[in-house]
Amino acid sequence: EALAAMERALADGANAADEIVFDAGDSTAAAGIASYQWEWGDGTHGALGLTARHRFTKAGTYIVRLTITDGVYTNTATTVAGEY
Repeated sequence: EALAAMERALADGANAADEIVFDAGDSTAAAGIASYQWEWGDGTHGALGLTARHRFTKAGTYIVRLTITDGVYTNTATTVAGEY
């Protein structure tokens, strides 16, 4: 079964210097989820974990990727974090 990756960027009114919380809590996998890996799309190092925090230092539009593995399959979800 495919993994259902549902991430949310909690960024109401966020500006470039604001810390944004990303949450993959709605993601599911029949075999359970083994890992979460976030990529920010701004050249900085990503993060691991169900939730992650990131601060974009320059205004712009960023593509955030969340890769989820269940130990067998890997699924990557992509979202535009927004314009900051």
